[in-house]
Amino acid sequence: MAKGQLSSDKKERRENEKIFKSINNNRLSIMFIIIAVAFVSGFLEAIKNDTPHTSGDASVSEPVKSDKKSNGDYEIILQNELPVSLSYADYMGGIKTTWSVTDLRYETTDYRYKKEQDVHFFFSGEKTYDIRGPGQGDSCRISWQLFDADGYVVDSGTCYSPNVREGEKFKDALSISYNLAPGTYYIELHSTN
Repeated sequence: MAKGQLSSDKKERRENEKIFKSINNNRLSIMFIIIAVAFVSGFLEAIKNDTPHTSGDASVSEPVKSDKKSNGDYEIILQNELPVSLSYADYMGGIKTTWSVTDLRYETTDYRYKKEQDVHFFFSGEKTYDIRGPGQGDSCRISWQLFDADGYVVDSGTCYSPNVREGEKFKDALSISYNLAPGTYYIELHSTN
């Protein structure tokens, strides 16, 4: 074999090694891209599964039912007729503030790892009176009770609006009922003392 042919074979082998290394590097890059895309997709799916999912307006006449879900469904029926006027009284029974609740809606979470879900109540309304005068700000306290279909109280709470003055409106003040089993419920709004 001639000397020129030997060095030509070495050059060809080196060229083939470079091509092989380049192909392997490209394969690794593609694998890393696939892994990154899979990770980001899984992360986005996890975020999606832990956000409030189903919503409805709580009303007396035509209650809105939530969509059927794998973990059941929820129906919440408001017992008060909106708008409803409520008040906050001191320990002697004197009215300190009054407000009107004009809207109530709810959303249920969609946690796939458990049957019970959290229900987020969103209250909107307007402050109508403050004993200290029209320029005084304070939160409106909306007390509520949640009853199951058999009439048992299963939860209660108080929603605090942002600080508002007479004539000012508030929107989507939040109150939460935790770990509520699927089913039909009735919510009543009350004054607070």
